[in-house]
Amino acid sequence: MGKNALALEAAHEAVRRGWFPGGAYYVDLRGHSGEAPLATEEVARRLLGAGGGVPDDRSATGRIAAWQRFR
Repeated sequence: MGKNALALEAAHEAVRRGWFPGGAYYVDLRGHSGEAPLATEEVARRLLGAGGGVPDDRSATGRIAAWQRFR
């Protein structure tokens, strides 16, 4: 079992046990694949888009600031 698969399995188990009642997010940063790693801005866009409530028409800094207010 690879590290990503292990991390995903552990996260799913933690959610099943109720440790994260709001759910959990996962982003493959592609650090050990043949693809280029994801940029910080792309990771922020994906996470904040998945959570809803944060418009995609802002800079990464703007989206992160909006998320901090949203929490």
